[in-house]
Order: sequence, then C-alpha cells, then structure tokens
Amino acid sequence: MLRRWIASIAVLISGAGVAVAQPSPVALSAIVLATEGAESQARPNVVLENACSDCASSRFWFRGEYLLWRVKDAPAPIPLISANPNPLTIAALDEPGTTILFGEGSGQSTGFGWFSGVRLTLGGWIDDEQLFGWEIGGFMLERRSNLFNAASGGGGARVVAIPVNATEPFGLVNPAGETTQNSFGFPNQISAHLNSRLWGMEANGVVNLWQSESFQLIGLVGFRYLDLVENLSLNDAIGDAATQGFLSVTDGFNTRNQFYGGQIGVRAGITRGRWNVDTTAKIAFGSTHQVMSIVGATESTQGAFGFPTGVTNAGAFAEPSNIGRFDRDVFAVIPEVQFTLAYQLNENLRPFIGYNFMYLSNAARPGEQMDRNINLTQNPLANLGAPVTGALSPLPIFRSGDFWAQGINFGVELRY
Repeated sequence: MLRRWIASIAVLISGAGVAVAQPSPVALSAIVLATEGAESQARPNVVLENACSDCASSRFWFRGEYLLWRVKDAPAPIPLISANPNPLTIAALDEPGTTILFGEGSGQSTGFGWFSGVRLTLGGWIDDEQLFGWEIGGFMLERRSNLFNAASGGGGARVVAIPVNATEPFGLVNPAGETTQNSFGFPNQISAHLNSRLWGMEANGVVNLWQSESFQLIGLVGFRYLDLVENLSLNDAIGDAATQGFLSVTDGFNTRNQFYGGQIGVRAGITRGRWNVDTTAKIAFGSTHQVMSIVGATESTQGAFGFPTGVTNAGAFAEPSNIGRFDRDVFAVIPEVQFTLAYQLNENLRPFIGYNFMYLSNAARPGEQMDRNINLTQNPLANLGAPVTGALSPLPIFRSGDFWAQGINFGVELRY
C-alpha cells in the first residue's frame, strides 16, 4: 500500500511539475499503470496443492457397491455325526474306535465361505451451505450353505450315527448314558445342512462438522436395522430293503435375530488431489428380537422296520420337550468401521475400494440351541411306547454368543 502511494505521488510531481486543479490524461494513465503494478506485486499467484478442478461441490450422492464378505463360522458345540469301523458297535462316543465326523471335536469346517452382496446408499444436503443433510442405505448378502454327508452301506460296513447322551433308561433294555441314533446295521445316510443370510438398512441425519480444502468431518445420527436368519438341519435316512421303505429322522433348528436401534457415528475424509481416503465409525445401541424355532419329526414309509407308516413329532435332538417357537428381546450393540480409498475421475464420478467390519454383540445361532442330554423316554419310537419317566430334557433355553461380518467392497459414487 505504501509503495502504491509513493508511486502515485512521484508520477503526479513529474507529470505536472506544479499543483494544478486538474491532472492531465497522461498523468492519469501513469497513475493507473503504477497502481496495477503495485497490486500485482502485493498479491502473488497462489497454487492450492490439494486443488482438483473436477472436484466440484454437489448436492446429492449415490453409491453402489459389490460386497465380498465372510461371517463368523456357524457354532456346532456338540458332536453331530459319529462313526466307528466296527460294525458291532453303535458308534457311541465312549466306544473304542469311535470318531466324530461333524460337529465339536471333528475339525470339520462349519463356515460358509465368501458371501457376495450389494449395498446401495443415497444422500443429499438440505441447505445451500451444505451443513445439514440425510443419508439412507441398505445391504444384502446372498444366502450361503454348508452341507456335510456321511453314509454307511450297512452289514459289515462302518457304523454312522448321531451320538446323544440318554438321561434316563429307555426302550425297556437300554441304559442311561452314551448312545446313538443309529441304523441297526442297515444302510443309512446322515446329512447336516447349515445356511445363513444377513441383510440390513439404516437412515441417518448428516451434519458437516468441519471442512477445509483437504479435510472434512461429518457427524451421523440415525436408526439401524439388522436381520440375521440361520438354519441347521440334521437328517438320518435309513433304508429297509425288505419293505423298500425308509425311516427318516429329521431335526430343524432355526433362529432369527432382528436388531432395532439408534445410531451415532463420524466420517472423516482426507483429499490429496484426485485421491480421497474416508474412514467411517458407527455404533448402534438397541434391542435384538430373537426367535428360535425347533422342529423334529420321524417319518416311516411303507411300514419300514415294522413301524406304522406316518410321522411322529420327535427327532434326534428335537424332542417333544423342546419342539416349538420361542422368542425374547435382549440388549445388543453393533459397532461398525469402514475404510475407503477413492479416485475422482471427473466432477461427478468416483470409483472406490474399501474394507468393512461389523460386529453384533448378542446373537442366537442354531447350533448353540442344541442339547445332547436327552430323555429318550419321551420319544415314542425310541421308548417303544412305554411311559415317560424322569425329568424332561432337552428344554428350550436360549443360548447366545456374538457374530461378526467383514470383507472388502468395490463400488462407484455418483455426485450431482
């Protein structure tokens, strides 16, 4: 500023010589040139290191993602299928040579592998200053299964069975203790089938807490819903060559966890040129509605093994004492973190890759609802119609643990 005034005064003196009432056109031109030169020196050119010519501000955004996730393996805390090479045994756990083929102690995986899924998110600012906004979204993973089969040819072949612990003597001659649901030396096949499906949705208010050329901090507050449905079925099909019929024993343990809760979180983003790194952390507090459904049946076809053709409401681990539908509500917490690396292709389009981890603190899962301590006197076929004795077991008691899902995601964000 001082240099500009000095330059102007010098031009006035040199152009006019003495004070006059009105400066000449030449003097006015010199003043203008001197002023522009001084201003250019006072305001040097500034280049913003993090500037991106295509990264214009937008009002709405849409994200579509492909998910490749894994979930926590299905629990199988008890042995479900056993085998013994000696055809004179029943493959009970306390018999020499018995091994566990599936379930606790088998080493067999109860996982589901990689799930494919999709997640969609839509959001926008509600004011011109982009201080307050909204965001809704949801994801869904495919249903995946784990299937295990074991078979025996009967006769002199190995014995394949379902091991249980009898709490009372049953069937007139069978003592309490380790026993099995076995094929009596006839051909049979036992199948264990597990499946899982996970999806969820959320709606959040968005608050722009702080923003600069290279950093943005967003606050989130809203509602979250999560739905986990899982099933475990066990089937033992025994063939009767004499009647060409089958005796089929089936258990079904089914659970559903529905979480409803409020959610808070933050999203921090750092921009360097066209590259952007986002980190999102959220935590939801609420109630999980848990449903446990247990079904059991033994079906005889064509009078197999002398049993009347029809269906009896009793299986192996599913007995009259625990068959039914039960529900409860429990407190649960869902923390979630997301990391995303994105590249700004143009003003509107930004592809990205990321990682996601989600945790549910309280989940009822099928395998945890199974109890191998069974009063077989309540099973009409196992007890040969004799009266029920002793305390009923198993009982329908909720048992729960935790659950997690994690994986990578690929997607694209559209802003407009």
